[in-house]
Amino acid sequence: FCRWRKFLSQSHHKQKDINMNYEPVTPGELAAHRGPRPGVIALRNFLLFFFANAGARDGGIYNPRTVRGRNTPSMHGTGRALDIMVPDKQTGDLIFLAVAKKAPWNGVQYVIWHGHSWHPGEAIRRYTGTNPHTDHLHIELTNKAADTMTVDWLGKVYK
Repeated sequence: FCRWRKFLSQSHHKQKDINMNYEPVTPGELAAHRGPRPGVIALRNFLLFFFANAGARDGGIYNPRTVRGRNTPSMHGTGRALDIMVPDKQTGDLIFLAVAKKAPWNGVQYVIWHGHSWHPGEAIRRYTGTNPHTDHLHIELTNKAADTMTVDWLGKVYK
């Protein structure tokens, strides 16, 4: 946890300067999107290309359901969230840092990992949901990233 904070604070952008508003699920979005969106597929494929040898695997994208323990729609129901399964905390930490450090460019708006949650521009917080996400990362994207991001773009972002 302290390593995440230190790494993010040393990033070439200041977390407090990121102007990325959280985009919640809307009823119109639920009606319009009935499957995984292209940018989410691109991010999943990109992360698995680099982390599959460390044991990371696809945990799924589209799942039209409510958030566990709540009556609100899950971001998975819009095709804007992906889960990356990991074999251990070290692999999960590496993936968390990879997506969080580049959030202004890769469109990541929210991450849940190992009992904590993070949104660009905010401090890492203790996650209080029913699933502590110790075996997978939950990663959400903005609408623009979910609809337009490509593996080629990600290659430039992480170059």
